[in-house]
Amino acid sequence: MPQQRQTVIEHATLIDGTGAAPAQMHTVVLRGRKIQWVGPDAETPILDTDAVRIDGRGQFLLPGFIDSHVHLAMPTGQLSGTDLLHLPPRFGYYASIPLQRATLDAGVTTVRDLGGIDMATEVAIERGLIEGPEIIFAYRALGPTGGHGDFRTCCGFNQGEALSPNGDIGFLTDGVDEALRNTREVMRLGGKVIKVMAGGGVWSPRDTPWHDGLNIAEMRTIVEEAGSHGIPVAAHAQSARSISNALVAGGAQHRARLRNR
Repeated sequence: MPQQRQTVIEHATLIDGTGAAPAQMHTVVLRGRKIQWVGPDAETPILDTDAVRIDGRGQFLLPGFIDSHVHLAMPTGQLSGTDLLHLPPRFGYYASIPLQRATLDAGVTTVRDLGGIDMATEVAIERGLIEGPEIIFAYRALGPTGGHGDFRTCCGFNQGEALSPNGDIGFLTDGVDEALRNTREVMRLGGKVIKVMAGGGVWSPRDTPWHDGLNIAEMRTIVEEAGSHGIPVAAHAQSARSISNALVAGGAQHRARLRNR
């Protein structure tokens, strides 16, 4: 694979995110998506002859922001329920492309996508096919039948098929056996975080935010299995009881980390 071209941002004011005072007249040297060197202009190392130079005079450079809860494949603010009825499965792949570019333009360089995006999107970004942030993706959220994550309507239409690149937004998970199996399936498919529906939501058709989602035994199984592989777990929890249930189940991940030390 040919070496990626250098990009050099010169003469900028640097805010490094540590709390230190802004450093003026600094240079940042990048190779592709990676920072190679940062320092004062006067100490800049020898650069490639074809390096792209950007004059940052009067501009500020700072670390990229992190958005810890996105759904890049779900442009719900732009779609109504009626629109979803007419969208084909896996529309979410294409809907996510402009959102990923807009995410970068907003200065967000890392996102945690908690349902929808899959490994194909991650690889497409890494290979330069599309432009997007680093994605810590959950693939599909684990939730109970009839709860948040079950987007089937009474007449059989599933909104998740249209919005998600991988065919749905959630894995229906009922009982500890399915909790274990689905956790392993998300990890097999490259998931970097496991999303659990500890409580209900506002978009799925048969639950409300004050309903419970997965029970403590189901979530504890998920947390223990994910923790044994070093994978974190994130919970959708809006009611006081669902938050409490998630915290109780989350103690299992703490124990798993202690065992792995």
